[in-house]
Amino acid sequence: MFVLPSWASDGGVALTSHDVPYSATIMLKDVGKDSAGKRIVSYQINLASKTCKSAISGVAKFYATKDEAGDDSTFLPDGEAIDINVFKDNGANGQVTITMDTAQRPRYAGVDIENAHVGGCIEKPGVGWDFYDWKARKG
Repeated sequence: MFVLPSWASDGGVALTSHDVPYSATIMLKDVGKDSAGKRIVSYQINLASKTCKSAISGVAKFYATKDEAGDDSTFLPDGEAIDINVFKDNGANGQVTITMDTAQRPRYAGVDIENAHVGGCIEKPGVGWDFYDWKARKG
């Protein structure tokens, strides 16, 4: 299942993380398909506190309908089950894996980065966050 493109024309989807004690947001935007027909999403992660700032951005391609554990769904904090797709980017930011909600407007994106550049708010080469649309929560 691919992410539906309806959110591509409106500037994307902004999600926030409560995994860290400072501001952490991701902006996702459906940017179409590559020449092989794989769905592409752009991402911009911004982390900021009084003592650090980091911005990570790139373009990730559709990789799979299941995560590394073989799951094709996950749960939102309110317990609602959602279908997921996995997107990957391998570039200047390290190996970025984005596991995201396939809903018409995504409410979840899990981001894991291997071999991330240490600096700013990135304290180690392996980092990850879960981002949600907290306003859309039912509970």
